[in-house]
Amino acid sequence: LIITPYKTYDLNDTTGTDMKLLKMELNHGADYLDYYKMVQARGKLASVRAGNFIQPIPPFGYRKVRYGKVTTLEPIEDEARIVRIIFQKYAEGKTICGVTNELNAEGYIPPSKQIWTKGSVKRILSNPVYDGKIRWGFTPNKTVMEDGKLKKYRPERHDYLLFDGKHDAIVNHVLFMSVQERLSKNKSFTNDRSLKNPLYGIMYCKRCGRKISCRCGDSVPGFRNRRRGSEKYYPGSSENRYP
Repeated sequence: LIITPYKTYDLNDTTGTDMKLLKMELNHGADYLDYYKMVQARGKLASVRAGNFIQPIPPFGYRKVRYGKVTTLEPIEDEARIVRIIFQKYAEGKTICGVTNELNAEGYIPPSKQIWTKGSVKRILSNPVYDGKIRWGFTPNKTVMEDGKLKKYRPERHDYLLFDGKHDAIVNHVLFMSVQERLSKNKSFTNDRSLKNPLYGIMYCKRCGRKISCRCGDSVPGFRNRRRGSEKYYPGSSENRYP
């Protein structure tokens, strides 16, 4: 038996009537869920259009604050200073890799990991929130079927929506746009996260025992471990070289 506020369904009913009615009830529930999701999406879009920041995690350099029904961002000065340094260094002609190395060498605290990475620096440089904007629909949730399993991922889109935010910008508009212009010309950086090294987790360094990772950015592609100064293995050769 399945008991609901409106009816008790007997699945053992020989006529099959209760089963048909239950399926109709479930379909109505699915329709209502779709409608509820649509209403939620409209409400979120309306809030973003008004300049509110409704994402759960604020970007580096900001804290999330709430004033009544308004949810916005407030700069954290220590982190905001690092953001300005990143934009200034890149605008002066340094590469993303160069900026990353300087941040680590100068001891600046990264957003989450122990060290700054090229990915974290690039995400800061390309985020319009630092220009006082709110970006919506940049990384929507996608569900695909791979190898018989449902997998979720969040690909970056170029047709996202952009609105004026209620928060203060950390970098000035001229500097931000000059950085975007240079980023658009830099095609060497990619967000492709597909598997490039099928041997990861299988190969280990014979000296330190660490996992070997693929390095495709060198003039001669090869494999190395993550410890700086460790040996490097070149395909097709038993010779060990050092970076």
